[in-house]
Amino acid sequence: MNTFVKSNPREKIFSKKQRTKKNVQTDDCVIRAIVHATGMDYKTVFNGLLDKAKETMFLPTTETNFTQFLRSHGWVKRKPMRNGLGKTYEVRNFPAKPRGKYIILTSGHLTAIVNGKHMDSWNCGAWRANSYYEKVYHFKRNVITGEGYESEYDSCGIVCFS
Repeated sequence: MNTFVKSNPREKIFSKKQRTKKNVQTDDCVIRAIVHATGMDYKTVFNGLLDKAKETMFLPTTETNFTQFLRSHGWVKRKPMRNGLGKTYEVRNFPAKPRGKYIILTSGHLTAIVNGKHMDSWNCGAWRANSYYEKVYHFKRNVITGEGYESEYDSCGIVCFS
């Protein structure tokens, strides 16, 4: 089971005097989930989604836009995981790897699981995890020593094994 951790990176943008429920709790789940999973700061993700929206002509928080943004940063969209009964998992029971990072698409909401912790500004753990995004790495082997090491996602979009 994934532990829920209440976290809202948008709070860092506003000083304590400026923080109101309206300023901090807004429809920014796409940005929040990407910030939690990637480790990028809020403004970088926000501006990156805006730049991608200018290319795609889709609004910044549409699935088409954020999918392309994530793909450009080495994330791959996966089909929903299903349990033994063929049903999708609830977010709180999503079979995340202990050191894995996932961005999960639920019905009209995006959330993140990072190292087994469900990170969001509110607990959507009972919602069904539909498709999800996962950071892809490829492994290279040092020709001289024979030791393997992880490397970032290949820029051409293909997972390579050397």
